[in-house]
Amino acid sequence: MNTMYASINRKRYITAICSLFLPMLLVCLTGKLYAQTPAYTIEAKALYDGNNVIIRWAPGNFDTWNWGNFHGGYDVERTKIKQNCVALSTSEISASKDTIASGLIPIPEMQWELLEDTTLAGIVAGSIYGDSIEIVDMAHADFMTVVNTTESRKNRFGYSLFACDQNLDIALAAGLAFIDTTAQENDEYIYVVKLHTLPSGASQKKGIISLRVVPALLPAPLKPIALCMDKAVILNWPKQAEYGSYLVERSNNNGQTYEIINQRPFLSLSDAAVGTDLNSFWDSLGANDVQYVYRVKGLSPFGVSCPPSDTIHA
Repeated sequence: MNTMYASINRKRYITAICSLFLPMLLVCLTGKLYAQTPAYTIEAKALYDGNNVIIRWAPGNFDTWNWGNFHGGYDVERTKIKQNCVALSTSEISASKDTIASGLIPIPEMQWELLEDTTLAGIVAGSIYGDSIEIVDMAHADFMTVVNTTESRKNRFGYSLFACDQNLDIALAAGLAFIDTTAQENDEYIYVVKLHTLPSGASQKKGIISLRVVPALLPAPLKPIALCMDKAVILNWPKQAEYGSYLVERSNNNGQTYEIINQRPFLSLSDAAVGTDLNSFWDSLGANDVQYVYRVKGLSPFGVSCPPSDTIHA
């Protein structure tokens, strides 16, 4: 896409990427369940890249995501528990507690146009600021209204989180990441990510991470295996928790140079029916008598580059 969503129907961004995803699993909930208070949950992780601590989090469900977007965003608290690998006293730990970020929310609608990756920016902006999410009384709505509303909400929430996992700048713009520039190497901290505000009477499960500030190297994806077919190669490699998507690279000059052959990141999805722990990627070729070299790279939600996998010749 060469233009942003400002002058076009924002729904195009959601429609344009549907082919990238397997249909999302739809859970049809009863009216009684919808009448309950939503559970506000946050999952968080952190990584030290050698310079700064990168903190990433994800709302656990649509209600948390939607509330955070429009009701004050997220706060990040930091407490030091060790200094130079030496445990601090109770009073020192208490005194070190600090809110290092407050009210992290998505950037305003028009500022998404300024981001470099306009496709990912459009996905998130369209999900957040697209046609307003209708208010539906799920406890008294008819069955199809419940199904359609649930599907729409899950798609917007899921597409937005996927886009944030592909690019740290997108996650920062969405209020789902923070870079701590003042953490000291060899110290150990506890980070807590929480909603800035909550509805009256609601509770939340906060995102909590304990991190010792030492450089962390992401593992290379495991070496793929290749199944050669008529003008095609199928690559298989094990899934890894560190990566939700991958880039597949191919060389036709024995590994001197590589080109990325998937225009969009390859999404690693679990197929409950098959129960496989392997990623599978199909590459169509123009001829059978050319030797190619393949390797894969994982995309981390922290925006930190990982080494490529070992190569496979096909």
